[in-house]
Amino acid sequence: MQKTFVIIKPDAIQRGLIGKIISRFENIEFSIVKIEMKQMDEIWYNRMYCHLSRIPYEQNEKFMLSAPIIGIVIKGVRAIDRTRRMIGNTVSALANPGTIRGDYGMCPTRFNCIHASDSEVAVNKEIALFFGENY
Repeated sequence: MQKTFVIIKPDAIQRGLIGKIISRFENIEFSIVKIEMKQMDEIWYNRMYCHLSRIPYEQNEKFMLSAPIIGIVIKGVRAIDRTRRMIGNTVSALANPGTIRGDYGMCPTRFNCIHASDSEVAVNKEIALFFGENY
């Protein structure tokens, strides 16, 4: 069993997609290990998204801090890879139908409903950033 980290972004929450998104994970027998809604701040954002270039960084920061987000720790077989495939391409317009972003994402690109960690290193870092170092 492997764990991964997912964020349901402000656009998905505001559009009432929380249950639809979570049910996709539960339907493929993933377990929700921890879930919490939080309003994040600039310190969290800077640590989470320091890899973005300046323009996407500023646009994404305004979006991600505009409303609460939901952090979820998911556990299951090959959770990282399977979750990344389930959510689809970062650019919603390029995401395949049947993926979360393909079905629910909106343009521009940052309004893509969901984030998922892309590696075990990222999972551990992002869980600690969201839930605290002691999680």
